Amino acid sequence: MNVSPATVTRWAGGKASPDIHTQTVIAALAYIIRRLADFYEPSEARLWLNAKHPLLGNARPIDLIRSGEPEPVLEAIERLDAGVYL
Repeated sequence: MNVSPATVTRWAGGKASPDIHTQTVIAALAYIIRRLADFYEPSEARLWLNAKHPLLGNARPIDLIRSGEPEPVLEAIERLDAGVYL
């Protein structure tokens, strides 16, 4: 999210709150991570999020999530769930 560790600490401590866009991105990322946990160990999920995927136009899932476009990422995860090769 391009914020400093101090900002995250303030958020975690309740001394500040992220803006609505950042909250939305965090919520989408949290949901996507929970879905990926059905298929991957944490280190594998991190790799999946940061790797380019052909079904995403060679975009990285994390970049789509950050830009507020989690839908294609969720569709790719649904394909995983359905057993469709990615």
